[in-house]
Amino acid sequence: MLDPKKEMYNLGGSKFKEKKKNRKNPEKKAVKFFNTVKNGDKIPCRIYTKILFLMMKRLLSGYEDDNFDKKYWRQMGWLNKVKPF
Repeated sequence: MLDPKKEMYNLGGSKFKEKKKNRKNPEKKAVKFFNTVKNGDKIPCRIYTKILFLMMKRLLSGYEDDNFDKKYWRQMGWLNKVKPF
């Protein structure tokens, strides 16, 4: 019996090999992240985070002025032009 992970198949005159999954090394990413934080460099922000922040900013601007979350965001300056990233 043929082992599908080791053997090649001949289907319709073409040979196909099983593709190896392209897995990224998490250890390299962890070392890169550690060195970035250690050196005091700025960690790049994902676009998802930026979009979520802008959506929350718009949502909180419609809240009442005595809301706890709105007070905190105003205190941090995030309801104005200041961004945390």
